[in-house]
Formats: sequence, C-alpha cells, structure tokens
Amino acid sequence: MKRRKFVKLYKEHRIPIYRYIYFRVNSKEEAEDLASEVFLRVFNYFKKNQPQNARAFFYKVARDLLVDFYRKNQRSLPEFELKAEDKHFLDLYQALSGLNADHREVVVLRYFEGFSIPEIAQITGKKEKNVEMMLYRSKNKLKDRL
Repeated sequence: MKRRKFVKLYKEHRIPIYRYIYFRVNSKEEAEDLASEVFLRVFNYFKKNQPQNARAFFYKVARDLLVDFYRKNQRSLPEFELKAEDKHFLDLYQALSGLNADHREVVVLRYFEGFSIPEIAQITGKKEKNVEMMLYRSKNKLKDRL
C-alpha cells in the first residue's frame, strides 16, 4: 500500500479508533499509546497485505490489542464510565450498562459506529448468526429498560 493511501486511512480512522479505545481504558495516555500501536500494526500489515474491509480491520486490530492489553495487565475490560448532563444520554448509558460486555460491544459497533453485521462478525470473530441473535436480544433488553 502506498504511503498516501495509508495517510488517508489514518486521517479517516484516527478519531474513531481513539474513541473506541478510550471508552475501554478510560485513560487518555493509555488510549493514545494503544491507538498509536494499532496504526503501527495496521501499517506493517498493509505493507504486504490488503484486507477486504480496511475499516473493519482497524477495529479488529484495536479489539485484539485491547484484549492483549488487559490480559497482560490481568484486568478485565472496564465498564463504560461516561458522565453527561443530558438525561436521554444518561438513560441510554444506564440501559447499555445493564448489558453484558459482548452484547454492549455488538450494539455499539452496530448503532454507534455503523458497522454491518458481517463487519461486526469479522471484528469480533463471531458468526453472523450469533451477532444477529446478540443484537436481537440486546434490543429487547434495551426496550424493556428505556
């Protein structure tokens, strides 16, 4: 891959990838370090390979890096700890907090990040039918809570 093309991909994905990581580590410094590592790994991968879906690949690398980070530090992924004054946002946040981590991740990827079901399956390593079922169950739980 040419450097210009990677720079364009970097500009498109730097903020969403940083945000995705930040909401999982709740530390600006750690999020910056991990996001940098994501882009370094993706750049090295792109030197020899070209994934079908670059956007999904960025998130897959970020997700795998987060899992490694928490395994190495012997911690589990934290719950979201966002603060907001908006009542609707807080209601949604509380409803999402009631979902388990896998279901919450699938909902965030689908409805906040805009990924398709096949892309979510690729990112999470789950089968498409499992992703569909998780979304269905999550929506039902969220309907009951909102």
